[in-house]
Amino acid sequence: MQIAGVEPAISADDESYNRLEGDVRERWLDLLFEISSEPSIVAASRHILYVGRRNST
Repeated sequence: MQIAGVEPAISADDESYNRLEGDVRERWLDLLFEISSEPSIVAASRHILYVGRRNST
């Protein structure tokens, strides 16, 4: 099971982020991915992504 905050620390409509390109954008994406599962980030995120596996019985 994994829980992650979607759009951690930014918003999808954040124009300053949306204008980023190339290496700068890649570094931001790497950082956001890295912090997305921190509990405080998950709690503050607008959306939460849960990835799990259902046990078949």
